[in-house]
Formats: sequence, C-alpha cells, structure tokens
Amino acid sequence: RVFCGTAICTRSCLGRRAIDVERQLSQERQEELGVARWQAWQSDAGLASTWPVTYADPETVFLLQGSASVVPEEGGEAIELATGDLATFPPGRCFVWKSAPLKLLRGIATQDGRIVPPLSW
Repeated sequence: RVFCGTAICTRSCLGRRAIDVERQLSQERQEELGVARWQAWQSDAGLASTWPVTYADPETVFLLQGSASVVPEEGGEAIELATGDLATFPPGRCFVWKSAPLKLLRGIATQDGRIVPPLSW
C-alpha cells in the first residue's frame, strides 16, 4: 500500500503494468479529478455476473454503487473494489470483472494526464 494524499491506495503488480486503486475517494479528490463529468455506466439484469473487459486506453473508474472483484484474464491476484473506490486500468490488458449490480463512472486518461469522458463505447 502507498498513500495518495488522504486516500490509501493499493497497487496490484500484474506483470509490467498495474491496477492502481484509491480507496474511499474524498469529495475534494473527486472534484480535483472531475469525476462528475465522466461517463455513467451500470450493469443490468441481462449482463452476466462475470465479464471480460479489454482496455484500449488507460481507463479510470469510480464506483458509485456496488462492489466488484477484478482479476487479469491471464491470472493473478484479484482486486476487490467497493463503492467510493477509484481504479485505473492500463491499456492493452484484459481484466475479468465479477460483480452483482454495479454503477460506476468511467474516464480515459489523456497524454497530458487529465481524465476525460470516453468519446464513445
């Protein structure tokens, strides 16, 4: 674990790239990142409880409701995410999500370090 301001962060070292997690993101940190402007996403009854996601771009998610377990498709340590957590995923990797109903906000990191809403799905 490392400390990011007032939030405790964990890093799961998965090969050469990692998932970065900030636990229980403060309102101040949410405002700093512009989380409210990110794109909303939620699972629904038609979605399986387990699904793979391949990240083409560096993507950051903020969990609004629910919890999830995320593990690299090739195997490794699962990362547990809960409401209020923020997780950043590296591009070019596939992760398998396991979750009950989930609501989150998603953003894509730009080259200058800002996180912005994705242009499309």
